[in-house]
Order: sequence, then C-alpha cells, then structure tokens
Amino acid sequence: MEALPEYLITENKILHELSEVLFENLKNCSLCPHKCGVNRLSNKVGICGAPADAVVASYAVHMGEEPPISGVSGSGTIFFSYCTLKCIYCQNYPISQLHNGKSVTPQDLAQIMLYLQDKCCHNINLVTPTHFLYSILQAIIIAKEKGLHIPIVYNTSGWESPEIVNILKYFVDIYLSDARYSNNKIAFEFSKAKNYREINTESLIKMRKNQPKDLFSKNGIFLKGLIIRILVLPNYSDDAIETLKRIKENLGNKVYISLMSQYYPCYKSLENEKLDRKITKEEYLNVLNFMKKAGFESGWDQVYEQ
Repeated sequence: MEALPEYLITENKILHELSEVLFENLKNCSLCPHKCGVNRLSNKVGICGAPADAVVASYAVHMGEEPPISGVSGSGTIFFSYCTLKCIYCQNYPISQLHNGKSVTPQDLAQIMLYLQDKCCHNINLVTPTHFLYSILQAIIIAKEKGLHIPIVYNTSGWESPEIVNILKYFVDIYLSDARYSNNKIAFEFSKAKNYREINTESLIKMRKNQPKDLFSKNGIFLKGLIIRILVLPNYSDDAIETLKRIKENLGNKVYISLMSQYYPCYKSLENEKLDRKITKEEYLNVLNFMKKAGFESGWDQVYEQ
C-alpha cells in the first residue's frame, strides 16, 4: 500500500482521536440532546432505541435533493435507521420509528461510501446519522484511506448537541439541516424534542462557524457550506415564519434556505386533527412571501401541488 500524503496522515490522526472520544461516549451516551446516559456498548438503549453498531435502511444515487446537492450525477445518500426524534408525521417512519434496516460494520459502511463515489455521486449524504456517529467516523477513516475524496453531507434534523457539532467540523463539508420549529411546545408535542428552538439556533450558528462560506464547483455543485430546510406544516405557517425570523436574526439573510411544501399526513399524524391534511397553497405562499420580503434570496422553494 502506498504511503499516505502528509496532510492525510495528520487528518487521520485527528479523526482517530475523535473516534476514541465517540467510543467513550457510547458508554454513557450523550450523542444527542436527550443525553440518555446509557451504555450502548452493553446493549442498553436510550430514547432513540438504537444499538451501538450502525443500521442502514438503504443507500442509493439520489436525484431528489436540492439542485446543487444532487447535481447531474446524484447525491450518494445513505439512510440510517432509528432517529433521535419521534416525529409523528415522519415520511420515513418505517426506518426512523419502526427501525427497518440492516446492521453494518464500519468496513461495510466504508465500502458503501466508495461504491457511491464510484457511481460518480457528487457527495456522501448521511441521513439522520447522529446516533451512529462512532461507526460513521470509523467508516470515513477507512474510506479516506482507500481514496474517498468527495464531500460529506450531514443531513440532520437540526436538533444536535453543541459538543457533537464541534466534532463534526473536522470531517463534515456540507450541513443540510432542518429548522423544524420555533415553538418549543409543538416541537415536544410532535417530535418529543425539548428546547428545540434554542438547541437548533445554537446548532445552526455552530454549523455556520464550522463552514463560514458556501463554496460551489465551476459546475454549480455544492462543495462546502450550510443549507437550512424548513418544512411548512399545516396550521403552523406562522411558526415557519418565526423560524425565518430567528435565522435572519442569528445568521443573516444570505444563508441558503430550502422552503419545502411536500408535507403530507402519514404515520401517527393521520390521527392528529392538527396535522391530518396537506398544507394549503395559502399557507405555503404565506411563508414564501415573507421569506422574499425578509431578503432571503439564496435558496429554493418547491412547486406547490394540491
């Protein structure tokens, strides 16, 4: 095997040190804001229910992300099972809440990353990765030693522990983060997330600090930076507007926003009168018009479909 270049040796040393930190964390888990404190290495599980080893539901070349993420060749998306949140409207509930998937070793996961790179994907897109961060980092170390070089996307609910976001700066290139709520009451009611507003705000600020500039290739492919997703919920367009206000207050209005109209009732939301319908065109336009008036010019909106 050829000797690794000096910069990669230094990078790997840092990643190995971080890996040791994350391994110790599994003995008293505080990877997410729940901070359950369980020893996952002894087969104990916390609120998320996740085991210590990563569980992957699927991986594929994905063309449905934001334009500079999917590009022309697709995003190398890896969907992880389980989730730190308990969203009653989750569109991926078979994997997030019902835990469908297959346990994989770090070696297996590294091979998946290299396979997706070989398929000419623009990036490796880690979807709901936080609870498996130790296995993921192990896989990234292995994959980088074997030639992984495309950007790493951290596709997250935005409900992250500050200490974890600090660790991410050493190996995450692109943050694709939700900003789901500004009302803590509905965040707990719908997702069992405590203090979502405050935690999400701090997480977004740290993500921006980690990647202060949005960088694109000559072909318009996202290489580094931050994209914030806002999913408009039925009956709660005002909360989405409040989220835009706090983003502007803390990050300015030059940040990339992806305003999503794709909500549809599923899972337990079918039994909840507040969420048991699609959003109306008026609700979506209410948020979109505010976004434009607030000066958010970078980003994407979705075509509203009844």
